[in-house]
Amino acid sequence: LFIALSTSLFAQKTRIFSQELFQNIQHSNNVNIYELRNQKNTKLSKHIERYIWREHNSVDSKGNITPDNIKIKSFLEANSKIDNSKSLANWAPIGLTSWVCGNSGYNPGNGRINAVSVDPNNSQIIYACAASGGLWKTNDGGATWNTSTDQLAVLGTSDIAIDPNNTSVLYLGTGDRDGLHTYGVGVYKSTDQGSTWTPSGLFNNYASKALIVNALEIDPQRTNVIYAATNSGIYKSTNAGTNWTKVLSGSNYMEIKVNPLDSNTVFAISKTRFYRSQDGGNSFQMITSGIPSGNTIRLAMDIYPDDTAKVYILYASQTISNSKILVSTDGGTTFKERFKFNSKNLLGYASDGSDQHQQAYYDLTIAVSKTDSNDVYMGGINVWHSTDGGVSWNISSKWVYNTTGEYTHADIHSLDFYGGTLYCGSDGGVAKKTNNAGWVNLSSGLNISQIYNFSNSADGKKMAIACQDNGINIKSNGQWTHVMGADGIDVKISPIDSNNVFYSIQFGVVYNSSTGGDDGGLVFNPDDHFEYPGFVSPMSIYGSNNTTNIYLGLADVYTSSDNGQHWRNLSFFNGVLNSEDIEVAPSDSNYIYIDKANDVKYTHNAGLTWKTSTGLGSGFVTDITVSRTNPLDVYVLKSSSNSKVYHSTDGGQTFTLLPTTLNISANMILTEGGSLNGLYIATDFGVYYINDYLSSWVNYSDQLPYVKVTDMQIVNNKLRAATFGRGVWEADLYKTTSINSSQRIDNLVSISPNPTNDIFRINYKNIEIKDIMLFNVSGALVRSFDANQNSFSIGSLVNGVYFVRIDTNKGVIIKRIVKI
Repeated sequence: LFIALSTSLFAQKTRIFSQELFQNIQHSNNVNIYELRNQKNTKLSKHIERYIWREHNSVDSKGNITPDNIKIKSFLEANSKIDNSKSLANWAPIGLTSWVCGNSGYNPGNGRINAVSVDPNNSQIIYACAASGGLWKTNDGGATWNTSTDQLAVLGTSDIAIDPNNTSVLYLGTGDRDGLHTYGVGVYKSTDQGSTWTPSGLFNNYASKALIVNALEIDPQRTNVIYAATNSGIYKSTNAGTNWTKVLSGSNYMEIKVNPLDSNTVFAISKTRFYRSQDGGNSFQMITSGIPSGNTIRLAMDIYPDDTAKVYILYASQTISNSKILVSTDGGTTFKERFKFNSKNLLGYASDGSDQHQQAYYDLTIAVSKTDSNDVYMGGINVWHSTDGGVSWNISSKWVYNTTGEYTHADIHSLDFYGGTLYCGSDGGVAKKTNNAGWVNLSSGLNISQIYNFSNSADGKKMAIACQDNGINIKSNGQWTHVMGADGIDVKISPIDSNNVFYSIQFGVVYNSSTGGDDGGLVFNPDDHFEYPGFVSPMSIYGSNNTTNIYLGLADVYTSSDNGQHWRNLSFFNGVLNSEDIEVAPSDSNYIYIDKANDVKYTHNAGLTWKTSTGLGSGFVTDITVSRTNPLDVYVLKSSSNSKVYHSTDGGQTFTLLPTTLNISANMILTEGGSLNGLYIATDFGVYYINDYLSSWVNYSDQLPYVKVTDMQIVNNKLRAATFGRGVWEADLYKTTSINSSQRIDNLVSISPNPTNDIFRINYKNIEIKDIMLFNVSGALVRSFDANQNSFSIGSLVNGVYFVRIDTNKGVIIKRIVKI
């Protein structure tokens, strides 16, 4: 009993610590990774561990994390100096956009959605704000989706507001409200239903402090009046977003709502306080009557539109039993407790409310029906429903996958009624529920997976991705199958047997499947080896002579040659410092390279002896890549606010710095090999390339969104890139050419008009067109055209961005076209 009680108290203190630290990080511009890592004895929450992973490639020698605005400015400056005329990339998306749930899968989804909005004049038009994948739009009720925000400097979105008098006018709030993944720059505005975007007057121009817009609200009676609840105050515009005034100071305002019956009354909440304005949002007063003031994690609110005297607050406390539903019947002047969570925990995993878990600092929302003030839904990890104004609650949807209409992915970020339909945004995508019917998934077509790592079979026919929130997904015969939930961290397909798949979830827990990925079994638990692994623990794989060897990098290097049944420690480094990368030479498994903070350790005899490399400068090792044919040929990437590449030709004994530095932080490096020694670097804004022929880095990102690229592989002479927010993309390998920009084959073809509402023409010269195909942003073929035509109709297609693939006698050209 004492042990159980002590463990429970420690777990609760840990949760409280993590929640407070998580909120502090959200407000800070000065975060030190050493200080965060020194807190590990408290077992940081997964959200802070994710943040450490995201930022570990942009840390200076003192451990200070490079602020996001500096990264963006560095990217814009560096890109302006790069000769992009040499880039002939033809990137196109290849998934994940839909899934089936496998036997061992339990929490499938596409990616995180922070908010969902519906056009008030057309319920078929729905907008979804992805956490790091931009804004998505459907014109057909969710059957197909498109995005037009790929070229915005930030792809984190948290809310969208639609002008009810002119639904062509949209306001988009940037940044990641509930996570720590994307920088915010303020509000963008569109006047053409989202086809194009321009910064509004509330835009920070990449200032030192992010401007994260958590919520937007348009006054329904005076639609030129807009409110923005942000991480640095509440702002108001009276001229449709041209100018803004801060009307409430402070930090982390999460929601704002205008009384639809009296727009002089405006309600707002911060993470821990409730506010009301009675003068049209010019001033606000804190309301405290009936609202607890201590140990608050977060609040959520909603109002009943036909009787705005009724206001609901979902109050989340650090002590779960003190969390509660509060209701006001006097317009938000006083609140009374309607339901307390000591009898049933509505924030946890258990569908009967019996557990003591929560993460309300990350997922918390409440919604009231438009037609019945007693019909209320709330979301934490699951969705719960009350029909008596919050007095009693029943489960509405469960986070574990089922086919009975009761599934929404774990972690509910938004619930909103539009008419009689309730829309949900979760870590898995978009779902809806109408009246008494079950929940329906609307996410098919959303290419928004946040991928840590991926793997491809030797023939390229099978692909596996490890995704935040959405686990492990494997593509075979054109179909994606979800085989494991949690945070998928790493995945490796055997190079000699594509049915043999290893995959890991957070903190170094490894599974193996010999049947293609489904029905995987646990084969490595770090606790059994007295290891305290990092959140992201790297793997490497080698196959030869009918044997597959898997390698796992923790504080030590572990390997198994019998599909994880038995493991050997190859290193015995006698330390606690975990690795970020491990690479086994593809041509000879005797050669193994592993990073240790600033250094690289290597072995040339399969782990019998280890040595430390020399010649590497200061700073953390970001990534290692080894030639596919020469185990002695090794490159090391070190990244902070810029990216430096070191090269070794003697198997890591000595390294020399390459003379070309890229002034952008980077995430990984991949050697192309060949006579020109080509190298690809993945950054937070795309892919860059260099070889012995080029004097400087080339931005090899044509058609690729401005998105964090986390992993790259060469498959069948194609370059595949996994991204954190926009799924997997593919392009031809870089082709060295000495022609200048005016001679590029890309410039031999143009499309006009662009944008178009129907007819477009392909104009070309000195080239022969062989085939023309049209793809949507999810990578699906939507139309093929006769190559002998020169004008084409797309009037019947839904509005959005498409890619025209033009096969010519001089190569493949991909053009982006916007249908409006």
